[in-house]
Amino acid sequence: MIGRKVIKTFWPITEFQSKAEDIRMSNKAAVERTLDQFFQSIRDCDMSTLPLADQASYSGTMLPEPARGAAAVRQHMADTAPFIKSFSIEETVIENQAAAVLVRYEAVNGVQFEGCYFLEVENGLITRIHTVFNSRPLMTGDPDWRP
Repeated sequence: MIGRKVIKTFWPITEFQSKAEDIRMSNKAAVERTLDQFFQSIRDCDMSTLPLADQASYSGTMLPEPARGAAAVRQHMADTAPFIKSFSIEETVIENQAAAVLVRYEAVNGVQFEGCYFLEVENGLITRIHTVFNSRPLMTGDPDWRP
């Protein structure tokens, strides 16, 4: 038969859809594991255990230029970690290999502020971190400051 292709599948479409969902869930679980390790490293103040790809980058509102490379990212995070007394993860959204994590911080001076991490993950390693923080309370010392 000319012009007609016969496509054979190894499983029914519904099973294919189920397998695609399984893959998405397994990707989500892998990203969740990476995020867990990332934030545990911060809690432990052990930046050597951050799950970073060699070419990782970190950019954000607190940096004039992005930190490029795993060593530079680790150094930046090690430099800023002593100023954080505690933090809690308020919300996490994962879509494919990307995540947004809303975090509430308490600085060592008692000021509380919020920030958001936007992360990209590949093969269980973070390749990109972008942060956005409301840094005004840190600069002014006024925890009640609102724009």
